[in-house]
Amino acid sequence: MSEATTPLVPAGLAGLQGDAVTVAAGPQGAVITTTPERLPEVCRRLREQGFDYLADFTAVSHPEPLRVVFRVWSTTARQFAQVVVPVEQAQPVCPTITPFWPAAAWQEREVWDLFGIRFAGNLDLRRILLPENWPGHPLLADYQAPDPNHLLPTIEPDPSNLPEGQTLINFGPQHPSTHGVLRLVVTLAGEEIMAVDPVLGYLHRGIEKLAESRTYPQVIPYTDRLDYVSGVLNNWPYVLAVESLLGVTPPRRAELIRVILGELARITSHLVWLGTFANDVGATSVFLYCFRERERALDLMEEVTGARQTISFFRIGGVPYDLPEGFAERTRDFTRYLRPRLDEYDALLTGNRIFIARAQGVGVLKGADVLPWAVSGPMARASGVAIDLRRSDPYSVYPEIDFAVALEKEGDLLARTRVRMTEMRESARIIEQALEMLEPGPVLAKVPRQIKPEPGAAYGRIESARGDYSAFVVSDGTPKPARVRFRSPSFANLQVLPMLCRGAKVADLIAILGGVDIILGEVDR
Repeated sequence: MSEATTPLVPAGLAGLQGDAVTVAAGPQGAVITTTPERLPEVCRRLREQGFDYLADFTAVSHPEPLRVVFRVWSTTARQFAQVVVPVEQAQPVCPTITPFWPAAAWQEREVWDLFGIRFAGNLDLRRILLPENWPGHPLLADYQAPDPNHLLPTIEPDPSNLPEGQTLINFGPQHPSTHGVLRLVVTLAGEEIMAVDPVLGYLHRGIEKLAESRTYPQVIPYTDRLDYVSGVLNNWPYVLAVESLLGVTPPRRAELIRVILGELARITSHLVWLGTFANDVGATSVFLYCFRERERALDLMEEVTGARQTISFFRIGGVPYDLPEGFAERTRDFTRYLRPRLDEYDALLTGNRIFIARAQGVGVLKGADVLPWAVSGPMARASGVAIDLRRSDPYSVYPEIDFAVALEKEGDLLARTRVRMTEMRESARIIEQALEMLEPGPVLAKVPRQIKPEPGAAYGRIESARGDYSAFVVSDGTPKPARVRFRSPSFANLQVLPMLCRGAKVADLIAILGGVDIILGEVDR
């Protein structure tokens, strides 16, 4: 990014400059470097300046020094600030930032788990992706993997410590209604849920660690395996981050193809959600209908990419090849076919007394809790918070396209259903407009044969089917990234599940979990 387009430091942050704190303008927002001792003051000032949303939180160990890196966003001013906190390598300790952004609770646990940085003041600093008995912290640069045969048994919670009249049950990890290998440790008083503790990591595959030993293009196929229900949407933030490091702009036709495929993926993802959620609450017919429509959308994906689910189609600089002949008309046929089907689903579900009884007023997320807990996507918009990154932090050609941001205010399961139904209709509108905007031209920008960005770091950020999906890529000047971090909306949104379930009945647990719409591949990464 040229010097002329580099964002300025917001006036309110310039006053932070001082002893042990530096503030500089970066290409993607202000960059604040501070010591652990000054971090609480920096966080307080950021909150006072309106940075109300924790966009990402992670750490970097290579190139040295070991440092905490997090990014906050002002949803009103639409500005970013990145905070960098170098910590001691021998005994890394950093103050918790949960008093300022509660959403950091799980993300600090993840950084402790993978980097060994302790967060003083975090009241629940346990491992989150790996077992408690796992030796070492795998994302440190000098980490040596252990012999898996020497791992000790996992320590389980002790039910004898519960108050009288309460019981502890395991829901999952092998249960069809967890929609993946998720385990919920549920504390019950009769039929009432007193507490829920999500246990993650059963699908952890170490994709961020694998990325350290792959070249930049070789990382792309791993991104499909994160959210395997909407594969190309996962390619997008990663290639955006690498393009930012390289200073590469994809051709316009490539951007339009990305939008078309991305919105098709959003539709297929919402169809999977709607069908499985309906099945969870007893509406089995809708499950079959949704998968029927999804097959037609996947046929279109396959025409372009040669694959249906793990697609790996986006490239650094665009897409590898053009749309096949006749694709535009076949896609228009699909969007015309889809609209009346969605009307049928409305009649079957959102107007059905049984469905309303299972969904209305259940699993309510208050609008005031959305930003502090960094909830995004349909979950946020169903609670009245109009954050859609295609509008709020626009990218690609979305500023040129006319579409409505789906919004409800009740924050319950019925509102989330309505938001996703509206989004499918709006995605069809977006696809039709993008097809009209297509003009002949290249689909791939010129990039170096060996991709080796200058040392630095960049974010790519998109609105996925589940919300705010970002990739943080750090280059050390070699052909392999020093760090690749994926900020997953499923991980962030799942953190509020205990809040949504407290006081509900056991029968509501399955419905509430389904309404969050998690994909375990991106939760565990």
